[in-house]
Amino acid sequence: MARPVMTLVAERHLVDLIKPPPGSRVLAASGVVAKDGSYYVVFDNIRRIARIDPGLELGSKGHSWFGPRRQGDGYEDIAFSPHTRRFYLLIEAEKHPDGTYKGLIDECDEDGKYTKRRWIDFAFARRNTGFEGLIAVRWKDRNHLLALCEGNGGDAGRQGRTPGRGRIQVLQQAGEVWKAVATIALPRSVKFEDYASMSLRG
Repeated sequence: MARPVMTLVAERHLVDLIKPPPGSRVLAASGVVAKDGSYYVVFDNIRRIARIDPGLELGSKGHSWFGPRRQGDGYEDIAFSPHTRRFYLLIEAEKHPDGTYKGLIDECDEDGKYTKRRWIDFAFARRNTGFEGLIAVRWKDRNHLLALCEGNGGDAGRQGRTPGRGRIQVLQQAGEVWKAVATIALPRSVKFEDYASMSLRG
């Protein structure tokens, strides 16, 4: 039986659809989520969200910046929960007061208004090898986030580039932090040197 094939039906450069904010000449897209007929896109070089009309027409009023720009390098991924009605914006890792590097999650409402920032209680060895992908899920009547580690086994350096040890951390809100309550090991047949994003099917 033939496997299904995905076919490219439309393509645009994001800078042709929406103008980069002052101080940025490029839009380094790093994550996207579809909601209510729009695509919400984040970038790892600016800490802001773009809302893009799926028609991808030049000059469409459906292309706009969503919410204010915040200070920092950018977001690695974006997720939306229909249960909490919140967007979750992933910051790969930053220096934590305890001396380690940990990821952060910003939250905003459906109007783009910032509501909260919480640390992820999971430490990394380096700032630039943290979390890369994010999905919001509801399981057993509780809201969770699934956060994908960039390096294999959650490790940095050469050890993190050894394929076959991909990891997803299951996060649960615990007061002012997101706590890692479980780990999902990707199949060893998934032999990527590092990981950038994920999506949920079913």
